[in-house]
Amino acid sequence: MTFEKLLEEYFFARLLRPDTQSCYRTAVKQFTHWRDVLPAEVTPHMALEWRSYLLNVREIKPVSWNHYMRHLRALFNFAIQQGLLDQFINPFQKTSLRESRKKKKTLSREQILVSRKILNHFIEQEYIQRGYHSPLYPAWFWLAMVETFNYTAIRLNQLLHLRVRDINLKDDTLFIRSEGSKSHDEHIVPIASRLRPYLEHLLAEAKIRGMQVDDQVFNINSFSRRTLRQGKVMTENQVSYFFAKLSHACHSRFSSHRYRHTVATELMQKPEQNLYVTQKLLGHRDIKVTLSYIEHNVEMLRSCVERD
Repeated sequence: MTFEKLLEEYFFARLLRPDTQSCYRTAVKQFTHWRDVLPAEVTPHMALEWRSYLLNVREIKPVSWNHYMRHLRALFNFAIQQGLLDQFINPFQKTSLRESRKKKKTLSREQILVSRKILNHFIEQEYIQRGYHSPLYPAWFWLAMVETFNYTAIRLNQLLHLRVRDINLKDDTLFIRSEGSKSHDEHIVPIASRLRPYLEHLLAEAKIRGMQVDDQVFNINSFSRRTLRQGKVMTENQVSYFFAKLSHACHSRFSSHRYRHTVATELMQKPEQNLYVTQKLLGHRDIKVTLSYIEHNVEMLRSCVERD
């Protein structure tokens, strides 16, 4: 049996999302590019050889190795359990590496204020100068998007799956679809009072353009004639391109996940916060993931070690 056939069997049995399937294919491609063998020919020693090659020659990080390893381990577990392979030992069993925990990359209050000031400046210029297209045109749309990240902590994929009907201004809630969630769960996120005006504007503009309730609501291709994807959905690449330009304008690194890390870290720094509430806002299934956002405060530690 080839790796391709094994992948077909696995995907047929598991009914995985396209993005998840792509991760499995990438892991298999990385391995078979290193050594062109059949699944039945892979041994535990070969798996360790590949790990050594990736770490010492390709110089990948343990987190990347663990990502590949988990997908291949799951694939071989399936093949062994289904009797598709004769071996009884999974070659990728017990090959994980310890990952060093790094501080989450967050945004400071100053960075957020600077980005907001720049976008508001572009909005004003676009309003005053008829026909003027700022470097972040239309700035009102991008400001609505970053404020949504800033006040909801949702993931980029969740934002891209939001439909017009998912913004409920009557109840001040956002409906987060299972299609965009890593946990495959639906959940409701409250709309903060400071976020509401941006979403009101977004929905008003969507109505002017005749967008339907099931249309992607955060879609730059519906609000700008300058894009090359007219009539198509907005992609992660388009959002990444925006954040690259915003980062250049602010002289700071911005991304959707930095907003998420910022909200999560700030919530976990407040002792009065309910851990369960934070977990639900972020949409985590495992409380351990939520706890990973706890960062020690040096001054707090100082007060503990200071003694008479």
